[in-house]
Amino acid sequence: MKYGTTNHYAIRFRNNDGIHKKGDIQFFGREVTYIGQTPECGLKLPPHPRFADSCYAVIRSDAVSGNRYIIRQEQKADILINGTGLGIAAQLNDNDLITFGNTTMLYTVEEGEQPQVTYIKHKSQKALWIVISLIIAALAGIMLKPEEEEKNIFDIYANEVPCIYKIEADTLVVLKEAKDTLDVIPLPKAEVGTGFVTQCGHFVTARHCVEFWLGYESGLATDINEIESPFVRWAIEAEADPTIHLVAKLKISDGKGKKYAYTSDDFAMDKSRDNIYECGDFSNEYLWRSIVSRYEDRDAELGDAAIMKWEHGKGNIILAQPGILLKLQENADMQSFGYPQHLSKQQAVLTADNGKLRSRPTDTDEIFYCKEEYDKGFSGAPVFVTDKEKNANIVIGIVSRLEGKRTIIVPVSQIHNLIKETKKDGK
Repeated sequence: MKYGTTNHYAIRFRNNDGIHKKGDIQFFGREVTYIGQTPECGLKLPPHPRFADSCYAVIRSDAVSGNRYIIRQEQKADILINGTGLGIAAQLNDNDLITFGNTTMLYTVEEGEQPQVTYIKHKSQKALWIVISLIIAALAGIMLKPEEEEKNIFDIYANEVPCIYKIEADTLVVLKEAKDTLDVIPLPKAEVGTGFVTQCGHFVTARHCVEFWLGYESGLATDINEIESPFVRWAIEAEADPTIHLVAKLKISDGKGKKYAYTSDDFAMDKSRDNIYECGDFSNEYLWRSIVSRYEDRDAELGDAAIMKWEHGKGNIILAQPGILLKLQENADMQSFGYPQHLSKQQAVLTADNGKLRSRPTDTDEIFYCKEEYDKGFSGAPVFVTDKEKNANIVIGIVSRLEGKRTIIVPVSQIHNLIKETKKDGK
């Protein structure tokens, strides 16, 4: 390959991070550079309590265009490009700032001949072994080819990813007798969740992504007059007065930003398991409807599912049959995709997150758990396992919510139950 005039790049550390001191590191033009704490990482970052011995990202060149990209490897790590959260990947340009936690680096394109020395103005003795490793690799002509890299998780789920959508609730409409509008309340910040479209043409999500007020239990107070949230107050009114009906306005968007408008009334849900709590005191009694379990009453959480017929075509996501849950092994690998809210100030992008089964279900209608903590915004996300016999990725449940340091998963049986009910109703 003939090198041009812009044939290498430099990373300039802007701060002393304990591993690198301020200074520059140069890299070969075609080099694949890993960033993190694992042995292959040419850029070492300080250890992090949540991501010990992790590879955060990789910088690599496109074989055709020559452009360089930074590709996320650790899905939960906070990685910023010029102050904006990194989604899956981003093209790097001259003078881009890359931030990993407390470490900030400046990426610059260098002109001139292929560099013979990989480090310049670099004072850290702690990273000396990295210099030696890079020089040995250069002398040996070791270059990691794209096809030798581990296959990207988004490639493995290439058929399923386009069928995973962001769902946002941004307004509450309060109706009287389903026709008179009593109140319209925009949310200060949209509630973000995840949904997906199945092979049979249903859009599936968590019920609390649709009826968002179900998750506002923390706003309760002994005296109704002390409750600040208008959503909580109207939810209480609706429990006391059956003529009052709450409707959420929803926006559903795909990975390309195309949006569809729906409401909570478009969805089918099973409300038979809801917990109705008596709240307040003797002088201020009121009722609160919840799908959050209390006293290990797990039936309520089985109701955290909602579906509707998707009028924009069928998807590629396969629902597993409920019986597969009884065949799962402890620590079985599970994969999920969702729209975490912490990225880029609510501009959530589709993110992959893997986990392991914490408790093996003993019944097809039993909630189960993921050992890992899925981020806020993953609610309603599909939870996949790989069926090796059929060579297919299949959904075994949907993400409900965090409970301590584990994530509750609603089993796929609840989706099948809702589909059966909608068929009975002719929907």
